[in-house]
Amino acid sequence: MNKQFQLVDRDIPILVFLWKWKLTTTAAIAAKFFDGKNLNTAYNRLSKLKQAGFITYQFTKGLNRF
Repeated sequence: MNKQFQLVDRDIPILVFLWKWKLTTTAAIAAKFFDGKNLNTAYNRLSKLKQAGFITYQFTKGLNRF
C-alpha cells in the first residue's frame, strides 16, 4: 500500500527557510524548527521531504579549519 505524502504545518516554514538560505545543517534545522531537542526528529522529517522530492541534500566531511 502506497501512502501519499502530506505536508504538515511545520514543513512550509522549513521549506521557505531552505529556499532562502539554500544551504544549512540538520542541526540548524533542528534548533530552529524542532526546539533542538532531537536531531533525529529533524533528520527524519528532512528525509521524508527528500523522498517526496521537495528537497535534496548531500553529506559533507566537515569544514576545513585554518
